[in-house]
Amino acid sequence: MKIKFIMLPLVFSAAAMAKPVYINIDSNVQNKSITYNAKIRLASGSEWVNLGPVHSGMNKFNIHADVDGEDGTLWLEGLGNQKFVSHFSKEKGDDVIEFKFNSLKSEKKDENAVIEYNSTGSGGGLNYKKLGVNRRAEVYALSPDATNSWSTVCEFAAAGVTGQKVLICAIKSTPQIVFTSTSDSGLAFRVGVFKGNFSSKYSASYIKGKPTKYGFQGWLFYSKIKFDGGPNLNFGEFSGGGIGVGLYTGNGMFM
Repeated sequence: MKIKFIMLPLVFSAAAMAKPVYINIDSNVQNKSITYNAKIRLASGSEWVNLGPVHSGMNKFNIHADVDGEDGTLWLEGLGNQKFVSHFSKEKGDDVIEFKFNSLKSEKKDENAVIEYNSTGSGGGLNYKKLGVNRRAEVYALSPDATNSWSTVCEFAAAGVTGQKVLICAIKSTPQIVFTSTSDSGLAFRVGVFKGNFSSKYSASYIKGKPTKYGFQGWLFYSKIKFDGGPNLNFGEFSGGGIGVGLYTGNGMFM
């Protein structure tokens, strides 16, 4: 008698390991008829998860995720193809993340353009709330054609013995992108670190390895950097807070 052994492949599903995460969005806008459509990701390399429409008042959603201690992003789309993102941190063990906003503007001109958020988790059968409740996350307005965005840090670093200032932007995408300038010209005060958002209509894998021209605009504590890849090829733009005054242009490479 022959005995046959049937080998069944073992498949570990990421979904099976995922845990429920509850997303609460409190939209306290003055115009009660304004509705946003929301999507979220809990880590820069994760896929976007569509949440659905966000009406005035409290909106509750739940998703499944298996990431901890990552930088997440909340994406909101309003009337007239207005798009906004806000980056936040999901700490380890958080199973409830709450957001609250009063208004969103197409241009960040005042300090009220923020989203407040806090995290709630469970441990040892007891509910707990992190210290630092109502943490504030900046809101960044996107161009209408933007399809993705990532938390980004840009800084000026001295290059070589000449001390030339080189612009370096670390984009928290997957795959990782780092922009490094090779030349620049213009009149500007350049110093310090700029923390903000990089958005693009292209994927990170498409941008990586591309040369580009760029232009910097600085208004003291708020700056923009636009990346131009040539005729009708806009790789995206960075906007965020830092110290920079003036205008200048240059060349560089997404690496």
